[in-house]
Amino acid sequence: MAGLNLFFDLRSRPGAATQSELAAPAIDMCRWADALPHVETSVGFPEHHGAVDGYLPSPLVMASAVAGATRDMKITVILLIPFYDPIRLAEDLAVLDLVSRGRVTVVAAAGYVPFEFEMFQVDPATRGSRLEEIVGFLKAAWQGEEFEFRGRRVRVTPRPFHDARPVILMGGSSKAAARRAARIADGFWPTTNPDLMTFYRSELERMGIDPGPPPPPPAPMQTLVAVTDDPESVWQQVADCCAYEINAYAQWQEQGFGDKVHSGFGELNPYRKVSDRQLLRESGRYLVLTPEECVTWASSQHGHVTIHPLTGGIDPDLAWQSLQLIESDVLPHLVRDPAVAAS
Repeated sequence: MAGLNLFFDLRSRPGAATQSELAAPAIDMCRWADALPHVETSVGFPEHHGAVDGYLPSPLVMASAVAGATRDMKITVILLIPFYDPIRLAEDLAVLDLVSRGRVTVVAAAGYVPFEFEMFQVDPATRGSRLEEIVGFLKAAWQGEEFEFRGRRVRVTPRPFHDARPVILMGGSSKAAARRAARIADGFWPTTNPDLMTFYRSELERMGIDPGPPPPPPAPMQTLVAVTDDPESVWQQVADCCAYEINAYAQWQEQGFGDKVHSGFGELNPYRKVSDRQLLRESGRYLVLTPEECVTWASSQHGHVTIHPLTGGIDPDLAWQSLQLIESDVLPHLVRDPAVAAS
């Protein structure tokens, strides 16, 4: 079946759309996507704090709004787990799962940006242990029974929608994260360093767990930001937003990883500083495609169109134009494609 995956972080470069101009359209876009016939849809909401560009700090709030506005769309929240109170997190995620009727997936991440740890008064050296403790707490709490936690008896209610709790994936950029994912998570969401997935699979095998079929060969990350009949003109309208995003992430990487960036992200690191808009386009990191090009690209992605329509504060009106073209000129071809239907 054809698929449409949306992603929103509400980050916006100076002079672009404001957060008040991005939040409501993001929810409307999810509502629109959810209503598309014969299309599987999903949305992802990440998390960062204290960013001057308004990066989304409350993915649970956005996810709850979308859960109430949709019926079938899958919802993924990428959470910086060490910054949460475990009891409140278990409660909020359970309620989100109830509101969505079991459509939530949690990606548990440890965080890496130094000023965020300072903001929450969390020692970054403890982030791994805090992450493990809180994920273990979530699993125990969602059983609905009273249990001991940090020397006291607690019970978390309500329980999630299904007896089987929400899926918990582990994000990460190190072998320690891969090892942690094999031990306590339902899957691994690594960075672009292919060695991490290889190590994760070897850890599963060491534990006697079948890792399943191997993943596809690693490829450079590509972010689709627009679909248009006039790529040259639209690139000029979105280029500064794309350049802003990639440079902002690159700066955070420098602050958080230092000389360990390569080990965390490998040769395919998608966030390298750029100063030339044309070179950025030629790199293929951000895609502005015609509908025909989008059909070809999506077919290589098992019939799924993944788009970040508001990247860096892209004008919502321009984003809607892309989505409407995807609806009229891309998805129908994917729905009819036998190879997509069989995937």
